[in-house]
Parts: sequence; structure tokens; C-alpha cells
Amino acid sequence: MTNKIININQIPEVFKGSDTVFHYCPAETAIKLILLSKKLRLSPRGNSNDPIENLPPFVSFSEYGYPEDERASMGDAKIFAGKIISRIEYAKQICFCMNNTRINDRVTHTTLPYEYYGFLKPRMWDQYGDKYNGVCLAFSRKKLEEESKTDDLICDEVDYIRYSDLELNHLSVDTVKLKKDGYYEYLEEYEKRVDSILFSKHLDYGDENEYRIISTSSNDYDYLNIEKCLKGIIFSDYVDEFVQWALVKHGGDFNVETVKIKWDTTGINMYLLC
Repeated sequence: MTNKIININQIPEVFKGSDTVFHYCPAETAIKLILLSKKLRLSPRGNSNDPIENLPPFVSFSEYGYPEDERASMGDAKIFAGKIISRIEYAKQICFCMNNTRINDRVTHTTLPYEYYGFLKPRMWDQYGDKYNGVCLAFSRKKLEEESKTDDLICDEVDYIRYSDLELNHLSVDTVKLKKDGYYEYLEEYEKRVDSILFSKHLDYGDENEYRIISTSSNDYDYLNIEKCLKGIIFSDYVDEFVQWALVKHGGDFNVETVKIKWDTTGINMYLLC
């Protein structure tokens, strides 16, 4: 295995631009569960550490209209509420970090700063990359979305909101509207509102620049085939030689770039491994 030092101008083109998204994970997860199986697993949203995401939803009931307006029965309203609650409780997700195009808009010179790239975020390596002992996998967003073309899978960028905005996440079934619009029309409208909640996160997480794929199926887990989606493998020099060898081998099997990052007090160095 030979190492070639890459400077910022030699960052592989495949890691640049809006099509590339990055997924951080422990090395064992990358090798055994993703690269070996050629699949990404969407895990229950309830497993998230964020209490705003993992707490069970609550739905109330309301009546907006005139006294003479017809209202759906409480039985029908509870059935409707159950459908909404199930959509949230069934939700499974896989999360990615995008390149920061906001930085790109502010840069006038040709060399982008390291902070532009979604795979060079120290806090992400610490929190999601097993404290720098893990792996960051680069994927094509377009090809992931092609693999996600089913009724149960939805893809979007995360919208970062304030605490005051979270109050709008309160769910209330309007029995007048349910009766007037009918079950399916009101459900279609309400599911769009629920989906906006699934793709929202507190503003403090904004630097993650997150992109998500969410499944609303009733399966325990769902999977995405990544055979045509993987664009690169990035790992830290903290990982041991055997893990490095395994990652380079998988990089060869997928025919993608494999890059090692070395941190020191003056910044980072990168090595292309082949």
C-alpha cells in the first residue's frame, strides 16, 4: 500500500460540489455492515440522541369553524390521529453531511477552505466518527435518490429552526376540516406537515449541513443499495493498519478514491491510498 500526499488543490473532484454527501460512522459499521453488504440501513428515528426527535408524538383535537359546521366523529378523528402518529413513530432515517455551499458563495478566490468540505468537520469526526477512529463515506446524492424512488422513502435537506419555531410542530386534528375535506384529502395535506417536522432540527445543529433520507414504512429497518452510489472512502490515521488495509481493499472493490486524513497542531495532511 503506497501513500501519496494530497494538498488542498488536489482534493479529488469527486468530493466536491453539491452532488456529494458524506456519512460518518464507526469503522466496524463501515466495513462489516455497509461496504460488505453494499447497503445502508435506515434506523428508527426514536434511536436519535436528540429528545426533540426521539420523544413520542402527541396529537390533540380541535374544532375550527362555525357552530353549525359538521364535525367528524371523535372515533374517526382518533383513527386519523393514529395514522399521523404511526407515520412519525415508523420513521427511520439515514443522515449525511453536505458540502457547505454557503462558504462557496462567500469565497472569491479559486481555492476553497477546508471548512467547505463535508468530510473535514472535526466535530462530526468526534461525535459520529467514533472520536476520529471511524470512517466517512462519500456518496452521490443523485444516485441515492434514484435508489430511493419508492412511496415510503423521502429525501430532503434539513431545515434548521429556533425553539420558538418548534411550537408550530404541535399536531392538532381539526374535526371540522376532517369532515369537510374527507379523510384522504386531509391526510395528504397533513402528511406534508408531518414530513416538514421530520426534516427539521434545532438551529444549534446548523453546521452539520444535514441531508436525510427517511422511510415511513412499517418495517423495523429499511435498506438502500449503495453499489452504484459510493464515491469515496475517507478515514483517520487513528485507525489501525488492518482496518486501513480493509478499507483500501473495499475502495478497490468499489473502484473509488480512498483517502487518509492526518491531524496535527498545524492542520491536516491527506493521503490518497491505492
